[in-house]
Amino acid sequence: QYLYQPGSTSIRFVFHASEMPESRKGFRIRYDVLTSCPGPYQTQNPPISPIPGTSGAPCYTRITDTRGTINTPYHPKKYPENLDCVYEFIRTSQDICGVRMATVTFDMDNPLMTIFGGACTDFLHLPSCGFLCGKINFSWVVAFQPGATSLKFHFHSDESQGFLGFLINFEQ
Repeated sequence: QYLYQPGSTSIRFVFHASEMPESRKGFRIRYDVLTSCPGPYQTQNPPISPIPGTSGAPCYTRITDTRGTINTPYHPKKYPENLDCVYEFIRTSQDICGVRMATVTFDMDNPLMTIFGGACTDFLHLPSCGFLCGKINFSWVVAFQPGATSLKFHFHSDESQGFLGFLINFEQ
């Protein structure tokens, strides 16, 4: 599922073909426009938990800065279990086209291997990228959809012991 970003008027998919003269058959995509997005993680309104050890402060960060860092609660100490955090990047101008992120550190629970591939129990969900977990380094740009007013990134930890979490540089 690919979700509309808050305030967006459309979703843009771009196809690029190489200049190689090889004959390709192309593609055909079947799609459905959804009026209901099932599950707590396939939504633009992911759950937000209170941060343990605070007096109920929500694990929500509203970001209007053009550059900075985001991190899991208590980083570089272990993040708490049973936690859902949202990092919402507010688009302050239509001149801003997206958010570039690059890891400083990223240390979360490794994916569980299933017959379908890896499945993350603790994850960072990046719009248009998917669910990230384990120990990885990445640099990624998430584009704002036409008319979008914000982008939401969702961190989730399960009921088992936390890891060191992440510290990520960003630039809008």
